[in-house]
Amino acid sequence: MRPFFEKPSCVKRILLLIFFLIALTPMSSVSGQWNDLSLTLVSGETINGSISSIDSQGNVKGTGLPNGLRWEDIASVDLKTVSNNAQTNSNPSGSAGTTPTSDPATADSSIQLANGSRIRFSRVTVESDALKIETSIGISELPLQVVASFVWSPCSLVDEQIKESNSSEDRVIVSTPDGDRVIKGLLESVSDSQLQLQYQNQSRKIGLNKVKALIMADVGIQPTPGAVATLRFEDGSVIKGVIRSMADGKLELSLFESLSIKFDASSVRGIQIQSDRLLYLSDMEPVNVEQRTQFTAKRDWQKDLSVEKNKLTLRDAKNNSFTEYAKGLGTQAFTQLDFANTNDFETFKATVGIDSETKGRGDCQMMVQGDGVVLWSGQVKGTDFGQEVNVSIKGSKVVSLIVYPGELFDLADHANWCNARFTK
Repeated sequence: MRPFFEKPSCVKRILLLIFFLIALTPMSSVSGQWNDLSLTLVSGETINGSISSIDSQGNVKGTGLPNGLRWEDIASVDLKTVSNNAQTNSNPSGSAGTTPTSDPATADSSIQLANGSRIRFSRVTVESDALKIETSIGISELPLQVVASFVWSPCSLVDEQIKESNSSEDRVIVSTPDGDRVIKGLLESVSDSQLQLQYQNQSRKIGLNKVKALIMADVGIQPTPGAVATLRFEDGSVIKGVIRSMADGKLELSLFESLSIKFDASSVRGIQIQSDRLLYLSDMEPVNVEQRTQFTAKRDWQKDLSVEKNKLTLRDAKNNSFTEYAKGLGTQAFTQLDFANTNDFETFKATVGIDSETKGRGDCQMMVQGDGVVLWSGQVKGTDFGQEVNVSIKGSKVVSLIVYPGELFDLADHANWCNARFTK
């Protein structure tokens, strides 16, 4: 059998990728305007205002913003409305002119890219390595080389196969009378009704109603370096990349080394910025994990979700309501998560408390340690508002987040570390 990269179809994929890299040249400045936003700085300060421009050097201009503000000074942006100079389009899906399907069979359908982005779609086709998709955010095509997986029906086997990397073959998860099965081969095409795969030197067709997922072979494409922005969309899509431009209501994002995509800026609902001054702990892997329970059912800690896999939610003292958080860690008593401070970050910050999913129940102790020394400790209850934690970790090699059971043992102790991050 010929090596993977000597297969004709794979050579076509690489050549097609080169075409995209040449054709999609990123721009270097931002114009247009994001209005009615809440902007959180790395320092923790929150500002309400608007962003009118971001130049190629990362300088941010707008209304209500401090002088000299740079993109790397920003931790997150919560967007509510967007204005631009383009004519208002009554179709919110943008240039693609598509809307998400209400068919329950495609309600969870998504494409995962090699940089961790996840784009929800209502329709997808692949022909001669050309990928066309229908989305609610205006993205209509992508080079197939940047796709890590297509998921039509999530399940545990799909999750396991996605975690396996460096495979030299495409993998299809198929539902059969005897259970889910993995078929390895080389993708040829995807239509509305079937998937075609080169399997054991023969072309095989599989009905799309039987396909749960398609995991693509790893071609080693690298994401764009720089201050990576994680963009959240109304439909649940999450896209990661370096912002290059916003003009006429369109946002351009560089995902992979000069490969950019464009979509409606109005569809963005929130942004988190990753830079050398800021690192969210949910984007890291802990160096050590300890979990044990007393009476409650064991639930594994979660990234960017509560332990029950809901959105992270805490009571907000400002308006006596509930606030959802896109970033953070969901844990329960007892849990200890140890994170290495390898980049000499100086401060740990988070908003902590018990998730609203407990409906006011729960009582536990939350603690932050640096190299085994207690830096902060607080007792939290399900009826409490979220508490702000801001402690120095300067000189600490390992930072530990610990949750201990309270007076009522570990019942309903769903402790959230919202926006948990290292800064400097």
